[in-house]
Amino acid sequence: MSDESKFAKPELIELREAWPREDQDFTPWLADNLDYLTDLGFGHLSIIDTEVRVPGVGRQLDILAETVDERRVAIENQYRSLDHDHLTRGLAYAVGLEAEALVLIAEDHHSEFRAVADYLNRAAEVVGESGIPVFLVTVKVERLGDYLIPRFEIITRPNSWRAEVAAASAALE
Repeated sequence: MSDESKFAKPELIELREAWPREDQDFTPWLADNLDYLTDLGFGHLSIIDTEVRVPGVGRQLDILAETVDERRVAIENQYRSLDHDHLTRGLAYAVGLEAEALVLIAEDHHSEFRAVADYLNRAAEVVGESGIPVFLVTVKVERLGDYLIPRFEIITRPNSWRAEVAAASAALE
């Protein structure tokens, strides 16, 4: 390693320093930067709309996106830890808007929500295409000098191998 190499440790900052408001700052930024979510396995995501009204619910989904093959992905985000309200709303939005996946983004996901997402993902594997896989994703921001570095980490995702086995088994029946 050369003596000219320079290493720096980014400083973790509060999300509100990067985006003061979740609805007015973070959601529009994420809608314009969906490429940060490519690790989810959908490939390129395109924005359909933000703050999408769900018929009969009276509330709005943060982001509705679609894959290259026009499969809908519901994205609900929340500052701090995911709570019961956002989890159930996200599920209702995904069902009501006929999304084929639900992405829940928060700074933290407690073990109870990880367990619920794992349960729902196992159920989605069994029912195949009519199931709604759930992705729990954390978001953090680091500062390095004048630069802000968003970090998204997948905490829980569907098990694609188990889904493939379930689909193959169903095809044999």
